[in-house]
Amino acid sequence: MRIIAIVLGLLVLTACNKKPQQSDLEQFVAENQGRSEDTLMAFGAGAMDSFMGSSELPISVFFYNIDGASTATLFVKSEEGSKDEFCYYSKAEEVPVVFNGRMGRYALPKTYSGKWVVVAYTTGTTYNVSEPILLRADT
Repeated sequence: MRIIAIVLGLLVLTACNKKPQQSDLEQFVAENQGRSEDTLMAFGAGAMDSFMGSSELPISVFFYNIDGASTATLFVKSEEGSKDEFCYYSKAEEVPVVFNGRMGRYALPKTYSGKWVVVAYTTGTTYNVSEPILLRADT
């Protein structure tokens, strides 16, 4: 029984070792090791056919933009792993639309439906990372 517990513990600890190189989100966190971590307020919104007047980009990720924040980055999880494993997130190419500097928005195509995303940016001595957000545009 003890051997089984040890083996299971090793499997959990090495779950991200399947990926040979550091993911974009892991790299972001590593580059900001000297800073304190804080949660970033973000949420998803959208519709099946059209959202905010766009049928090509019916999914949006909105985030609260703190004064002094660096450029925000959207990270998308691959099909592997759990939503909380940063080793499976890669940088997305989309550019946010900012509303008067207070809110950021990523407008995304329907192909992002069913994917987990995380938004991150830095502010002074802090790096900010959102909780994982599941995007859904099928209902």
